[in-house]
Amino acid sequence: MKSKCIAPLLAAALVFNSLNPFTVFGKEASGETLDVNSIVYDELDTIKELESDVDYVGDEGTFEAESEEEAMKIAESYGAELVSFENRMAIVKFKNGLQNALEENLYSESISTEIIPNYILECYDDVEEDTDIVESEATCNDPKIGDQWHHEKINTFKAWDTTAGAGAKVAVLDNGFFTRHEDFPKIVDTYNVGDGSKDVSALSSSINQYMHGTHVVGIIAAMSNNSKGGAGIAPDVDMYLVKIHDGNNISISNLIRGLNYAIDKKVDVINISAGSSRLSMAAVNMLQSTIDKAVDAGITVVASAGNSGVSTENYPSACDGVVAVAAIDSNDSLANYSDYGEWVDIAAPGTNIYSTVPPSGNTASISRYEKSSGTSMASPMVAGVAALIYANNPSLIDENTETSAKKVTTKLLSSTDGKTYKHNAHSVVGCIDAEKAVNGEALDTGNTADFSIMTSDGVITKGGTYWISPKNTIKFTIVDENGNKIKEANKKGAAKYSITNSTDFSLKNNKLKCHKNSTSYPYSGGTAVKSYQNVAKTILDIEYNNQTVRLKFIALDPIKKIGYMNDGRIRNSITIKTDVGTTISMDNINYLCDADVNYYSKAKSGMVSAGSIDEIGYAYKVSKKAEKNGLVTVNSKGKLLAYKPNKKGTYTITLTALGGSKKKFKIKIKAV
Repeated sequence: MKSKCIAPLLAAALVFNSLNPFTVFGKEASGETLDVNSIVYDELDTIKELESDVDYVGDEGTFEAESEEEAMKIAESYGAELVSFENRMAIVKFKNGLQNALEENLYSESISTEIIPNYILECYDDVEEDTDIVESEATCNDPKIGDQWHHEKINTFKAWDTTAGAGAKVAVLDNGFFTRHEDFPKIVDTYNVGDGSKDVSALSSSINQYMHGTHVVGIIAAMSNNSKGGAGIAPDVDMYLVKIHDGNNISISNLIRGLNYAIDKKVDVINISAGSSRLSMAAVNMLQSTIDKAVDAGITVVASAGNSGVSTENYPSACDGVVAVAAIDSNDSLANYSDYGEWVDIAAPGTNIYSTVPPSGNTASISRYEKSSGTSMASPMVAGVAALIYANNPSLIDENTETSAKKVTTKLLSSTDGKTYKHNAHSVVGCIDAEKAVNGEALDTGNTADFSIMTSDGVITKGGTYWISPKNTIKFTIVDENGNKIKEANKKGAAKYSITNSTDFSLKNNKLKCHKNSTSYPYSGGTAVKSYQNVAKTILDIEYNNQTVRLKFIALDPIKKIGYMNDGRIRNSITIKTDVGTTISMDNINYLCDADVNYYSKAKSGMVSAGSIDEIGYAYKVSKKAEKNGLVTVNSKGKLLAYKPNKKGTYTITLTALGGSKKKFKIKIKAV
């Protein structure tokens, strides 16, 4: 499972993929010229390898903003026209095309917000297959239930003895829907991300404009025992239909708008059957940030792996926190079209899946059914089972926290048949089992180990994604959740440490080292890395007492400084005056310091801002004097929230960079 990290007490959590893209600085500091608008440079370098209006919309850019007024100002700074603002995502249009606009603004000092290309995601179209169908046997009266071989494969009927999904809420983000289909479930709400309307139907008479979405919805939730068609995996769920297709393509801006809508509606499960392997790092970061919000809201996000038969990571399915689903056929083989790889989490039936489709030709009022194949058919299988888990554990529906999402994801990944499904040399382990998911062992917490790991940076975690810089070393200590060292666990040979990539990383004496020449993001030898797939990464497993904590590490440029710009210099400390007894919010360091506190790495052209300290993460230490004479407030994840001095004096809180650099930024609070 790809999971977001948790740092329970002493340190703030770091989520690599929520890393803020590189910001703009055009001044000089300490005799070094700061790099200009690195994000613009990165996007230009990326789209040179792509085809305009095929891989991205040629004259559009997109970015996040809190209001339409803010979006207007950002558009004006780029000399662009704001053409759309929905669900916190803005789309702007450039008269002379995106590439020209980015080149013109490459050295501009007025640009302070990154705009990324409006990348086009592939809707994983159905794949034609000739595999024989194994008929299913069922007691329900739906006439075509026998054509739905997947029910018997994943034990849907046995799961229905416990629940059919009532009370769970599922959002499907897709190309469009025939909402009047006779076999559709209860539709609570619809949303068209393009214009903000509730119209999620086709823009024309073309069946292709809502074929895909209609078929996916039927797999999840087509009604059962209504003497029509077949049945969905969770026929009693409440459905939210989100049209993210504008008639030409599924863009990253539309996908994020759809995710934001589903988060606002507090759904339990999101299904996405689209993606791309050709996004820039900034685009992946933006997408990951939104996925994180969904997981934080208790939502399980499920996505299809892709239909190219390759191991290349697709997004959003490869994002942390997303359940990536491969497809198998009725011959118990990995489908020949299915993508695969370490990043794929689980498999489900995806070949010759019988489900609902819209009418065709002049038969506008006639509901139809067809068989389709693809990982787009496998993903809704898992999404449907996730809905069954929520319905069987109603407390999770009300909880709406990251913990509830992790519980469901862990339950999904532990509820499989354990078989290895192969096609040639490719394989994926484990097909979803609905009965196990509903009637098996009680839900786990998602953090099964009764120990935690403390890194030499100061993070305490039970698993997650972190970064490490080339030439740097991070040491690990087994601790309890309060950060106290467990002596027995740290004795030589007591715990087993292992990594998956020994080319770019080495492991010795409980220390992980990233090798000098490992490819890091955003620069390696002065050349921008074009793709996240090229960046060195490894998985570290720490096993103790028959329990395992898994950490993922990704190589990023070495951090040379932390601080904020003042008079052309990077300052690594700040003094804040306040009254005794006044609570100071530490939740947003940039707001607290009234300045952008950033990490800096070094490129050939000089120092480069590697993102905001708030968004990359940090470990912190409160001085003994500050602890004694004040109140420190942290949340359940260990993020520093506030400090209240109860006595006059100067108190220090030290923030430490993650990744092994040990660079520090000091906040001095002077209470008067």
